[in-house]
Amino acid sequence: MYNFSLPSALKSWIDHVVRINHTFSYDGKNFVGLVKARHVVVVAAFGAGGYGDALAPANFVTPYLKFLFGFLGVSEVTVIPAEATTADAATVASNIDRAKTDIRKLVEAA
Repeated sequence: MYNFSLPSALKSWIDHVVRINHTFSYDGKNFVGLVKARHVVVVAAFGAGGYGDALAPANFVTPYLKFLFGFLGVSEVTVIPAEATTADAATVASNIDRAKTDIRKLVEAA
């Protein structure tokens, strides 16, 4: 997350992927997602900590990406956060390890 929003490179990628009649359709009344993936995993890095708690109202990235992938037709979106990436080295290492553990659990469950 950059300043409570998406990095410009990610927004640019989204603008290239979200295409009418390719990843979604519109019949003049309804939008239909055309992406057939059933599950997307987003690993999101946050410079500060607390976006799952006290700073949750300032987390515009997670709800936006969940909406976006749902709009495209993906039924399940899992977000794995790596928070406090600007903290001291021990905190960063701990949070990265937690994210890696969450990723491993997802892969093992698949």
